Amino acid sequence: MWEYGCVKVVTTFTLPYSHTPETPVFATVVVDIERPDAPGPLTYQVPDALQESIRVGSYVRVPLGTREALGYVVGIGAPAPAGAARPILSLLHPDPLFDAPLLHLAVWIAGRYHASLAETLRCLVPDGLTTRLRRLISLQGVPEPEAAAAALERRSPVLAALVRLLADPGSADAGALRARWEGSDLSSALARLRARGWIREELVLDSPPIRARRVAAYAAAAPAAVLRAEAAARRARAPAQARALDLFSAQLAPLTLSEAGALGAPASALRVLTRDGLLRKDAVVVRRNPWHQDGSRTTPPALTPAQQRAAAAILEALTSGQHDTILVHGVTASGKTEVYLHAIEAALGAGRDAIMLLPEISLTAQVVEVFKGRLGDRVALLHSRLSAGERYDEWRRLRAGEARVAVGARSALFAPCPRPGLIVVDEEHEPSYKQENSPRYHARRTALERARAADAVLVLGSATPAVESYFAAAGGEYRLVEMPERVPGRVQPAIHVVDLRAAGRQAAPGVFSDPLLAALADRLARGEQAILFLNRRGFASFILCRDCGFSARCPHCSVSLTLHASDHTLRCHHCNHQRAAPTLCPRCRSERIRPFGLGTERVEAEARARFPEARVLRMDRDTTTAKDAHGRLYRAFRAGEADILVGTQMVAKGLDFPNVTLVGILAADTGLNMPDYRAAERTFQLLTQASGRAGRGPRPGEVIIQTFDPDNYAIRAARDLDYASFYRQEVDFRRELGYPPFGALVNVLAADPESAAAQARASRAAMAIAREAKREESDVEVLGPAPAPLARIKRRYRWHAIVRGPRDEEVQAVVRRGLDALPAADRAALSVDVDPASTM
Repeated sequence: MWEYGCVKVVTTFTLPYSHTPETPVFATVVVDIERPDAPGPLTYQVPDALQESIRVGSYVRVPLGTREALGYVVGIGAPAPAGAARPILSLLHPDPLFDAPLLHLAVWIAGRYHASLAETLRCLVPDGLTTRLRRLISLQGVPEPEAAAAALERRSPVLAALVRLLADPGSADAGALRARWEGSDLSSALARLRARGWIREELVLDSPPIRARRVAAYAAAAPAAVLRAEAAARRARAPAQARALDLFSAQLAPLTLSEAGALGAPASALRVLTRDGLLRKDAVVVRRNPWHQDGSRTTPPALTPAQQRAAAAILEALTSGQHDTILVHGVTASGKTEVYLHAIEAALGAGRDAIMLLPEISLTAQVVEVFKGRLGDRVALLHSRLSAGERYDEWRRLRAGEARVAVGARSALFAPCPRPGLIVVDEEHEPSYKQENSPRYHARRTALERARAADAVLVLGSATPAVESYFAAAGGEYRLVEMPERVPGRVQPAIHVVDLRAAGRQAAPGVFSDPLLAALADRLARGEQAILFLNRRGFASFILCRDCGFSARCPHCSVSLTLHASDHTLRCHHCNHQRAAPTLCPRCRSERIRPFGLGTERVEAEARARFPEARVLRMDRDTTTAKDAHGRLYRAFRAGEADILVGTQMVAKGLDFPNVTLVGILAADTGLNMPDYRAAERTFQLLTQASGRAGRGPRPGEVIIQTFDPDNYAIRAARDLDYASFYRQEVDFRRELGYPPFGALVNVLAADPESAAAQARASRAAMAIAREAKREESDVEVLGPAPAPLARIKRRYRWHAIVRGPRDEEVQAVVRRGLDALPAADRAALSVDVDPASTM
């Protein structure tokens, strides 16, 4: 039995069922509807024709009120409802989309992160497998629409307009019709035409759920001896046919057209031989392979003593067959990836599956290369940049056991591995593991839940662990394994801090300090590579008129527009509003309108101007929108096709370039003064991770950090590569204010086109939660409501309240009871973020 809200469902997972017409089988279905008033799990009767096919996880079409909906079967064997149960209409995919353990994980996510079960179930299913129902509306029984509209014009101009609109094929879709309708009540007008019998309505799938790809293939249709004899007979007059017959006389498995062609058998020859009955044409399933380079198999290197200790700790936990969580705190270039590989091979050897999570898609190109070389086709790749077909095929390989290691970003946590024994969360401190939209789950916390349920080992790895993770390890909740040194032959880089307050006149103001310019020139002269890190894309942060003070701001968000010089546009990085950058001030018509601040575009331009002979690449969101763009840039830079790589945080974590001996961090203060309690931690982590890209090969590395605040404890600790020092000061700060790990936080946010409405809704939520806390006499407190630091995004004003308390369970219970006391409309309009990665 599992419970979601107040609904309890009895599940039976053994199929097929023995049944008779007198004992109907009922299923519990969660309808996939994105509406605040969406119903909870509903009971449907399983038709006799589907008795052998319906499973937990089946994707079905069901009636819902006066219409239809799609949904997920979450229980079989539900009790008979009080009234008559309507039947499931059809099964949309032959195989279940998830199993019982993943269903239970989805239920847990829905409960902890205040999401609907439909939202969390969508996380389990790859893109392309689910779809939507579209309502098509067309005229019927109206042979002359224009004449009919003209007859209606005097009595009902509204109906006349609707008839003309429906006569246009572009309005057949209900959504398109609604967008083009200029009247006030489309539903009423449709009802009047429906009463006349003038419209036909049909529900169709927006797109059919994706399936395995099948292509034509050829196989031998006669014994090998016959094929060889025919080859000899045809060799002189039809050499291509003879080559094909030679091929298939020794080939048992079918070959696709492309495979046969590559082996010397052209399509024309295959068609003739099929006509002659010597070959037969079949259809075979072909994998849509996301691996763009096969690579060669590699052998594992000998482990260092630190790697041996870390691998032994994980192997001990795996051998026990019970859940354990291990934090591997290893400095950059200490060889954590090799430890993960040894652990994964041990899990596979024990008959268990493994999941490897990475914080950035940019890292997958490098990790995939390493994992593919070691584990071959046992690895499946899962991330959002794959095509729907590629993602489905990788998902299907994992579910079938053809692949046993899932590698990917956050969503790979839901890989359909039947027997997960090991989950690795690499760079576990990264904020990208927190999903921004509902369900707002944290992959690290959710991985812990999945590992516990499966008696699997969870490995968290980082050179800069999250404060909460290190606190748990220091307190004995997790096992702590330290890897304090780089692998032999690799030393930590020398790190220098440039105080921009005291720096003299710079050759390129605001971009490169003199020490950084000299270091870049030195590396280029020696044929070495450099990385320039700035965590802000674009050319300039904003433009400003030096005469009247005008600054271009987003009309939909409370932020300045960023200048992008590549196409001379101003862009909002929150809502993507764009407009051309002005050459004159729009307010006073002055020509003295100038860019201010830095972005990666400007850094790239300055690097090219300063060093015309240098080959420069840039890696940020603007240059990596195309498929496999991360991989192409990574491979190009690693192959030495560029001398300088400019980038945002994509280049600051995990990447391994042996020839990089210099890292320049251009603005260490970028995020230090953000109104967020994690600002110092994020700064320390980014600086340390970026510094770790230097000196990973045989030559020593150097890091130059440019800052206006060199005495800040986060920057000092990053300069000294001293995690312990940073941790001590950060923990003292959080203990004093009750921030995690000394308390739990929930951010409750209201957004509305009207600021007053957002404020009122946030106030009602804050008061309801505060009343609940007072009634329970708990230590939970509510801060706010107040305008969010980003007070307006995408035309919606944002007000929030932060709920804080010393015990996670107590905070969760108070928030849930407080929200339950609100009207349904308020609950539906609130965003509830548990364990927020940011309070912005």
